[in-house]
Amino acid sequence: MQDWAIFTGDIVRSGDLDADGLSHVFTALQTYAAMIANWPHSTLPPNSTPFLHSPPSPDTTHSPDIPASPDTAPLPRNICLFTRFRGDGWQMALPPVYALRAALGLRAAVIATGKGRDTRIGIGIGAGRIIAGDLAGAEGPAFVQSGRALDLIKRGPLMTAPNAPRALRACLPLADRIARGWTVKQAEIAAVLLSPVPPTHTALAKQLGQSRQLIQKQAEAAGLAALLTSCETLEEMFAEE
Repeated sequence: MQDWAIFTGDIVRSGDLDADGLSHVFTALQTYAAMIANWPHSTLPPNSTPFLHSPPSPDTTHSPDIPASPDTAPLPRNICLFTRFRGDGWQMALPPVYALRAALGLRAAVIATGKGRDTRIGIGIGAGRIIAGDLAGAEGPAFVQSGRALDLIKRGPLMTAPNAPRALRACLPLADRIARGWTVKQAEIAAVLLSPVPPTHTALAKQLGQSRQLIQKQAEAAGLAALLTSCETLEEMFAEE
């Protein structure tokens, strides 16, 4: 088995959304998952299996490169998988190094779709087996921990990882507190700037048709400097393991 960060999530107050609203939220999640798949990942092991392009099904997002390997062969460490299930539920597998950054980015993507929208995320870090890039038949401790973590979310933080390394467990409640305060506009900015290779404020301002000063103001109000420092510190920790 390989080590993964497994996210199991659902949509907050999904019953208040009509079919189009829920579809909008999942489009945002799937789009952001595809962005995560293009983030720079850990170096692949030497002599890793060559890659073949594999287009995703409507409810499943893969990283751009799926390994041409037997069903039982390990997937490369830079793969990212997303699938929707149970109506308002979803699951994602990604490299552990991006656990905090990706969780925040996914929340930002959902919050940016409209006022009052958000997603809960139960996180499991550890071993898991994914057969042929399909999360439906996946198994292992990380998947069990992720599902149980989601079940534990009641009125507290919307992100939790009870069995994760202590540093991640320490960061999540504080990160959640900041994310809960995001406005739709702040979340829109956060979703972009949480990338490990973000655009400059000037470039983002041009893309959104706003001033650089407004982008900077929104980023500051969203607490991004503190969140990015936590993300980078955790990523250094995971890289050293």
